[in-house]
Amino acid sequence: MKKTDFAYVAGIIDGEGSISIYRMLSRSSKRRMRYSLLVTVTNTNEWLIQWLKMSFGGSICKVIPRQTNWKPQYRWSLSTRQAADFLKLIKPYLHLKRPEAEIAIAFQSRMKQGAGLSDEAAVLQEADAILIRKYHAKGKKVT
Repeated sequence: MKKTDFAYVAGIIDGEGSISIYRMLSRSSKRRMRYSLLVTVTNTNEWLIQWLKMSFGGSICKVIPRQTNWKPQYRWSLSTRQAADFLKLIKPYLHLKRPEAEIAIAFQSRMKQGAGLSDEAAVLQEADAILIRKYHAKGKKVT
């Protein structure tokens, strides 16, 4: 891909995308929470969503509209390491979501495959998730 393609995709992420760290119950221990990185783009232009999948991998789902006169939406998503690798590619071209991408990349770099989660690692994951949520807060100044 050319630099212009990465800049184009960064613009899509800045405008239509979402970078999230979401919480879920751990499979191994139902009492322990774990976190996962997710990058998504939702749009009514199916071609755009298909192009993202062909270019960067991931998955697509169709979102059925609540109103009959609305167009269907398509959601492209990347998770965990694949999402972090994608964010590293486009980070130099991001404007609005660069701080979120930096948090997400750092978060994913601390993840260890198959290893037990120490208390310190769990606290860091929660802190990253809180930071990302602060950036998502509508109409609020991030401090």
